[in-house]
Amino acid sequence: MGGVKEMEIVATVDGRRCHRALHIEGRKVSWLTVIDYHQRIGSAVVRMGGIAGVGTEPSERMKGYSRRVIEDTVRYMYEQGFDVSWLFGIRDFYPKFGYAVCAAATSITMATRDAERARDAVGDFKIRPYNEEDLDALISLYNYANRSRTGTIVREKPYFSGISKGSRWGVSANVIVVTDEMGRFVGYAAYDQNETEVIVTEIESRNPLAYPNLLYEFAKLAIDRRAGSITLLMPVDHPFAVFCRRYECSVTINYHRCGGAMGRIVNLRTTLDKIAGELCERLSTSPYRNANTCLWICTDIGEVALELANGRVAIREACNHGNCVQLPQSKLCQLIFGYRPAEDLLTERDVVFSGDALGILQALFPPQNTYVWAADHF
Repeated sequence: MGGVKEMEIVATVDGRRCHRALHIEGRKVSWLTVIDYHQRIGSAVVRMGGIAGVGTEPSERMKGYSRRVIEDTVRYMYEQGFDVSWLFGIRDFYPKFGYAVCAAATSITMATRDAERARDAVGDFKIRPYNEEDLDALISLYNYANRSRTGTIVREKPYFSGISKGSRWGVSANVIVVTDEMGRFVGYAAYDQNETEVIVTEIESRNPLAYPNLLYEFAKLAIDRRAGSITLLMPVDHPFAVFCRRYECSVTINYHRCGGAMGRIVNLRTTLDKIAGELCERLSTSPYRNANTCLWICTDIGEVALELANGRVAIREACNHGNCVQLPQSKLCQLIFGYRPAEDLLTERDVVFSGDALGILQALFPPQNTYVWAADHF
């Protein structure tokens, strides 16, 4: 008869990455990596644990080892002060650990012949290859352009050293820079290194007058690659996406039932504390801006109250009003990241509203075009 196997979680830290693995009698059988990120929720910033590189030895699968590692990692993230956690996952595996889809996958497609029409609006800008001296300008522009875009990762040196990843793993990116007539940095774009397709993964520009130059550059690239269309991966409300409408394009939005960009709340109190300022901004333009009331939020990982008073939102330990919502943290996470409108939860059996809870949630957590740029996927 075999005895009880010795199991332990072994952690090694490499910069902002923590590699965590389950060892059985000294042999690694299941593992993952936690990456320490700062992520935006509106204009607020929370600490996010990105889960990457999840794996188990083929001979050790279906034994619950990955579950041990993930559940222990959620506890670890709580103890280490993380607020939320995200991952880009396979279908039908991560909901059991409290993860839910938090962002749609969006793309814009334009016929090459339509993109060629941008030639008539090209301005006095130049396009050149990116070089390392452009890094500071790229980071600065990216962070400014995405300063209130929910889901986006805050890019910081030395952790961010440039755009190298394309639209998917195993595909590298080319980066180009737009300059003005004085040679000054105006913007940039990234697209896949690919001989047959044109897939643009990121665009930012300080001056929208440079947009025709960029679109025409993509058209020329598509002609060289004999591609009949151009694909742009970006939020549907991005300024460049709006610009593309005049030339005719198609927008595809994929709302996954499960898998893809998924998130969960790790620490309910600290998450709401850090986004309180953003909630105040939303309150100021809502019907509740002059209200003096409270919302009690009850989840499977804790309870907290949001006090609305004098145009401010404060996090409290108790609530004396009858406004209450009971829901899993996974669904609250979807609200916080703007993936679902509050009224969509009315049909969920595990969500209960009382008092004016629905109206308050609608005011504080409106739907958003949440996005993580392809270069920041982990």
